[in-house]
Amino acid sequence: MILVDGLDEVSQDDREDAHAWLSELLARYPDNRCIVTSRPLAVDPGWLGSEGFEELRLLPMRNDDIQSFVAAWHQAARLSASAAQEDLCGLERDLARQFRRNPALADLARTPLLCAVICAVHRVRQGFLPETRWALYQSALNMLLGNRDKRRKIGSPEGIDMTIEEHTQLLQRIAIWQVRGGQTEFTRLQAVRQLQPALAGMERVRTQGSSDAILTHLVNRTGLLQERTDDFFQFTHRTFQDFLAAREFVEGDHLEELLLRAENPQWEDVILLAAGHCNRREIHRLLTGLLEVGTRPVLTALCAQHATFLDETLARHVRNQLAMVVPPAGNDHAAQLARVGPSVLPLLPPPEELSATHAFFTARLLPQIGGPEACAYAARLIECADEESAEGLGTVRRLSAFVREQQQ
Repeated sequence: MILVDGLDEVSQDDREDAHAWLSELLARYPDNRCIVTSRPLAVDPGWLGSEGFEELRLLPMRNDDIQSFVAAWHQAARLSASAAQEDLCGLERDLARQFRRNPALADLARTPLLCAVICAVHRVRQGFLPETRWALYQSALNMLLGNRDKRRKIGSPEGIDMTIEEHTQLLQRIAIWQVRGGQTEFTRLQAVRQLQPALAGMERVRTQGSSDAILTHLVNRTGLLQERTDDFFQFTHRTFQDFLAAREFVEGDHLEELLLRAENPQWEDVILLAAGHCNRREIHRLLTGLLEVGTRPVLTALCAQHATFLDETLARHVRNQLAMVVPPAGNDHAAQLARVGPSVLPLLPPPEELSATHAFFTARLLPQIGGPEACAYAARLIECADEESAEGLGTVRRLSAFVREQQQ
């Protein structure tokens, strides 16, 4: 079997030579099977059809595939000269465990490239992935859009060379257009129309190729765009689309547009990611606007967590609005409050003041938050629960299991 990896990494001027080399090799060894990998737009459809190749697309990786990939990635890493100074076996076990426990992290790793990026970020940070989703996405983008090709000595196969910031500026123009239109796919023509106004102000990039050529470069080299079907493209993960669109909303001074969408659940992730892009003045504007909307206290509290500095008056208003929806009165309500984390706990009333229903759903909230403070509140709630009722018995059983787990 002959394996030829990364045909897209051959410069355009050399691809016909590569085709001739491969044809001669297969003619010389006709009984061998051959697999050639390439990003879709590097060559024309049917480019190897004369050699009897069948074209296939990789499906998203399943959870078992991700675990296999993590094992293979770390096995390869152990072959490097610097591996002796690292606990790569320990890093492998830790990352495999994080993928099993964190469905959102696993969902981000459905393509080999993104899974490899997460492995690399995890290794560089010595086992500590960024604590927030926003920071993880930013780290992944920096790795994907940085000098990855140059470090691998690939150069610029399309003859186009861009910085992280130049890549980001172009991608976020496509992303914001998609989010505004509620679209997850776009055609080549639609993307080119979004790139052209941006390229008008980017002379260094504009002189390297046409808008169409720039789009091909973005698809082939960034790992963030993919061709789903003929002439239909999408971001490799919806989160990157929302992350880049959120940055464009902030940089373009469109916070008011986001606030107009605040009551639409489909815009929640974009608003939350926009908070991470905000500076001190912008986060104040965003939070003030969300408080005025008044119907999204959990979203407001989550956005506030992105603020490096928040004046006490505004912070108090955010806490007071969140307190109005505490304690939880249902399973979905508990899951929403759990997203805010330990800062919900001081807002809970004393355990003895909870109704049986509120106590029951608080018992679902506490394990989702976890930690010693949640455990201490759970212990107090167990003492107050009425075990004679079905709700009270369910509360005690759930919290007792949680406390035992925390104490182990």
